[in-house]
Amino acid sequence: MLFLSRFFFVIAVLYKLALTADCSSYAAGKPQCDPCYVERDCCDNYSEFYVGTIGYGANRRVDDSVVGLDDFFGSDEGHHASGTLWGAVVGYTYKNPCNYYFNAEFDYGTGHIKGNNCPGSYPKSHINEYFTTLKAGYNFQYNCLTLTPYGGIGYWYERHNLSQGSRFTYNNWFGIIGGRIDWQYTDCFTIGLDVEGFIPFNTYVHFNRFCKDVNLKDRWGCQIELPIRYEVSSCYCENLFITLAPFYRYMQNGKSNFFTCDIETFRVPELKASDFGAKLYIGRTF
Repeated sequence: MLFLSRFFFVIAVLYKLALTADCSSYAAGKPQCDPCYVERDCCDNYSEFYVGTIGYGANRRVDDSVVGLDDFFGSDEGHHASGTLWGAVVGYTYKNPCNYYFNAEFDYGTGHIKGNNCPGSYPKSHINEYFTTLKAGYNFQYNCLTLTPYGGIGYWYERHNLSQGSRFTYNNWFGIIGGRIDWQYTDCFTIGLDVEGFIPFNTYVHFNRFCKDVNLKDRWGCQIELPIRYEVSSCYCENLFITLAPFYRYMQNGKSNFFTCDIETFRVPELKASDFGAKLYIGRTF
């Protein structure tokens, strides 16, 4: 929480600076940072579509509050699993300087995670993960610096297919509040920082052997991304760009209440999911 309070303090300071920016040059189609020295019309292309790949290390840890679900999460001797996931990313962004911002992105990852191979450890699992976000905000321009506060909604889906044949899925709807800063370092390179907080409001897990979903207590999450963008359009007059974006993502789901099925009592443990990796994608402005 201390980190988030400091982050929003910095955002507030930059926001105050951004309010002093003169956007009249944008109204004339001439960005203050003047990235469009080449004679072309691509400076007015505010929409962009991108597609690429994603790879990350996945870490899943549950606490010792599990009851009756050892075959899904392991026993008290070990509740930790990790592995590497690979997948794809696709998205659309609208970003008009000194105007509205919108982004829609879909991430998909798949791979295996496993415990430490000790008795009672987290069983080996094949994961399919979907992470979707919709965000809207406003761009404030201050010379070569763009500040974009935003809000939105997201959905996280993660399916575990365990080696012994069991299966369960996490489903998490969450609100988003955050902001990003983009600094145009040169005509060709832009360096950014994107920080967002997740506020879950509908979290549940489904097991293939139970006929109903199990509600979980909502917790919190966050994501930090450092996009480094190479603007082919600024150097060769093509509407293309390439972005490398290292990221860290954290999501925490609370434990469930006790529930009964076939006279047995169960409880889903608290989950702490963290991903660390990078996205690499190519896009086109239009």
